[in-house]
Amino acid sequence: MYLYDTNIFLEILLGQASASKALKSLELISETKRGWVTSFSLHAIEAIIGSTAKVNVLSDFLEFVSGHPFLDRYSTSTDEEKKICRICSELKLDFDDSLQYYVAKTNHLTLVTFDKHFLKAKGIKVLFPA
Repeated sequence: MYLYDTNIFLEILLGQASASKALKSLELISETKRGWVTSFSLHAIEAIIGSTAKVNVLSDFLEFVSGHPFLDRYSTSTDEEKKICRICSELKLDFDDSLQYYVAKTNHLTLVTFDKHFLKAKGIKVLFPA
């Protein structure tokens, strides 16, 4: 199963250089290999895309997430977020990266990301779209 980092979706939504690689990585999702996205990622995407003139793109994206039969949402609790703060210090990662690390590790998910900071994160599988 796969946890998709915020940057995978933003790459597509913002039409950036690696959008086709990001789209291809979404093809990994299936009934037997479900995909996950954190609420944190969704809120970050909403803040970034929703603050531009692309509200229709955001609406389409949210429809994609809510309608995908094999893409699930993970919401962290406040207690989990306190643990994630400790991970920030331990791994020298920012909160966003620490949250993705925590969710991937505790749920045995492969993190799909473009973020090279995860090269130094031990204990999780990381997949960089090629």
